[in-house]
Amino acid sequence: MIDESLVRYTRHARLQMKRRGITEDDVLDVLNSPDEFRQGSHSNETIAVKYLGKKRLRVVYISEPEEIRIITVTH
Repeated sequence: MIDESLVRYTRHARLQMKRRGITEDDVLDVLNSPDEFRQGSHSNETIAVKYLGKKRLRVVYISEPEEIRIITVTH
């Protein structure tokens, strides 16, 4: 389980979540039980993917010892 207190959202991630109707609980669900992981466009980024029926939720993040920084969230 991801420690919720370590999760930090960039301004961009918050904006994308608001635009797409994605909640913090949705993000935590993806991080806690992804269907797959992918390498991000930068070497330190990871993409967690969860399939929800015909929808796909992707969370791009950077994991560091003191925090999990959410970069962006997409459908």
